[in-house]
Amino acid sequence: SLLFTPGPTLAKTLSIICGILTIPAFRRAAAVLGMSAVTASLATGVWALNVWLVRWSASGMESTLAVLLLLLAFEAQVRHRPAAGIWFGLAVLCRPEAALMVVVSAVDLWRTCGWRKAAVAVGWAAVVIVPWQLFAGLTFGTLVPNTALVKTDAGLPSLSEFLLGLERTSMILISSEGIEIALIVSGVAAFFTSRYRISGRSQRWATLLFAWAAFPAAVYLSRGVYVQSRYLLIGMPPLTLGAFVLLEGLARRGLVPRWTRLRFPLAGLIVLLQLALTWKVTLPHARAFEQTIAALTRLSAFLREATPPEAAVATGDVGVIGFYAHRYVLDLEGLISREVIPYRVGRPLDDLIIGETYWKVRRPDYIIAVSYTHLRAHETSLHLVCRLLLE
Repeated sequence: SLLFTPGPTLAKTLSIICGILTIPAFRRAAAVLGMSAVTASLATGVWALNVWLVRWSASGMESTLAVLLLLLAFEAQVRHRPAAGIWFGLAVLCRPEAALMVVVSAVDLWRTCGWRKAAVAVGWAAVVIVPWQLFAGLTFGTLVPNTALVKTDAGLPSLSEFLLGLERTSMILISSEGIEIALIVSGVAAFFTSRYRISGRSQRWATLLFAWAAFPAAVYLSRGVYVQSRYLLIGMPPLTLGAFVLLEGLARRGLVPRWTRLRFPLAGLIVLLQLALTWKVTLPHARAFEQTIAALTRLSAFLREATPPEAAVATGDVGVIGFYAHRYVLDLEGLISREVIPYRVGRPLDDLIIGETYWKVRRPDYIIAVSYTHLRAHETSLHLVCRLLLE
């Protein structure tokens, strides 16, 4: 912000840069797993065109940064470097659920290198995480991010929430990573039915990849989080890495005799699937969402022009409106207005708006009841979605 004007352009540029940097980081991770140069390059090409990487690289969100940090941490972990703790620590600051990988890293280093190196890795992670935790506790009064408090259940999710999350997780992963998952399952079955034994090194790699792939979905399903593709993106690199390194290992043992020829059409098939999903699914959605952002931006301009400077506005879209409206925003999602969280958790946003229970925090002068379809259909009369609350 000292060098560039803060805003959507800067956020998206940084997100794109992080997305691009995941490609060489993925290539290094593939090499450290022992893939041949050709196989590693093919796997990297598959990752570079992953539908969700492409979708979220230009979003301005933290998803690609988190993936980059985990790729760097994984490479350091495989090399038995305690500095992996630094990368995992940064990943925790980016996505708190990555704290599970700090535990996995410590256990792995303890088993392979001894407790001293494991303690050093945990220490490096603490050096990164603890200062922020102290700052957050003193500044915001909480060590848990507002996003985690709002988007997770207080206890275990209900059966219906769990099944919904499981369904969404399965749909997202199978649609984009289905081929890789099928190859991993088939490859593992082939190993267990063959006479070959899995080396200790391969077992270690498999355990790390499995833990990395599984921890995001495990956290979200156990906490009742409404699963989205950008959440699961951080657990997708190990699926591609695992599929290609497993097939390469099977080929070296003669279980995939034509691997040198099969890997090219296989990579091409996966790439075609990713491109088809991008063209048919995510690109239309991204274009539609850009129209929504444009509509909300114009609505913010209307608020800035038609409301007094001291007005308080309640809305569930704090990002765009808060940035452009220049008004006090009461965030009904609780991401910014932490005091709203007790009234928001477990209730649909519409019920919260109608019930007006959040007025105990602050009574707003205006409320924006956003309907994205309505916004796109009536872009010339955006004031229709503003309703004056005061009598």
